[in-house]
Amino acid sequence: MGITDLEEQFTFYASYHHSTLNKLIHIGCVWPILWSAFVLSEYIPLQVPFIPENPLHPPNITLITALFYAGVYIMMDKKVKDARKIEAIHAGLARLAKLVLPQAASVRQK
Repeated sequence: MGITDLEEQFTFYASYHHSTLNKLIHIGCVWPILWSAFVLSEYIPLQVPFIPENPLHPPNITLITALFYAGVYIMMDKKVKDARKIEAIHAGLARLAKLVLPQAASVRQK
């Protein structure tokens, strides 16, 4: 089983989750736990010198984690060609940079 094969990973995961109770526990507990972790980590600022501060939305662990998971799932998707994977990640990061960096630069100049 390849770690970057999304279909194999899902098949393996689903093979252990046939029980209705197990499915209900996952639906009712896993997503709220993930959401709670994101909400709690939202207030932990990142002290990294190469990431500019943005007073409207400072970079934090939640942002980095969400971007990491999004990138991992894009890379694991077989239906996305290799070139498209790179383009999608680049486009997403470029869009994020356009949203975050100009605001931070304009605030620092004032």
